[in-house]
Amino acid sequence: MTTTWQRYPRTHPRTVDTAVAVLLFAAAIPGSMYGVSGLAAPTHWSSGVLLAGISCTALMWHRHRPRPVTAVTILCATGMALTGYVMTVLLLAPLMAALYSLAARTTRTTSRNFTLAAVALVVGTALMGLSSQRCNSGGVSYRRPTESRPSKAISKAWSAGFQRMVQRLRPCPVGSRLMTAR
Repeated sequence: MTTTWQRYPRTHPRTVDTAVAVLLFAAAIPGSMYGVSGLAAPTHWSSGVLLAGISCTALMWHRHRPRPVTAVTILCATGMALTGYVMTVLLLAPLMAALYSLAARTTRTTSRNFTLAAVALVVGTALMGLSSQRCNSGGVSYRRPTESRPSKAISKAWSAGFQRMVQRLRPCPVGSRLMTAR
């Protein structure tokens, strides 16, 4: 037996989507005021709130157009990382909701490709931004490793993140215990 409050999300999906978008936007406002320990908190928090507002507004259409909504939230999260915000769960919540909706409504390959693109863009941009803030603080400025060799920094991030996936694709040695366990 279902009660009216359990039936409400199925009968009023737009109202539920609006409530989720408003709650995620309310969570993103304090998330845009956090800074890295040892560094000052960002003073230009309005751009983070604007980007969070755009990504939360895009979530209103996640039921009918999950791919464009996910692309918009990926771009907004990358923009937040590019402007120097700390990528907390509060700022990444719209992206996580869009990726969940995409995974529930599309194929596994599509959701995997969008997730890998989101991880590569957001994490790569955040790593580049944090290294520039740490190396130029305290009045001492020197050339950071990502500036002199960005391809090496990106390749290290990729290899660390996907090492297990690469190892699973390799064939097992003959006589290995792993070969009999499969």
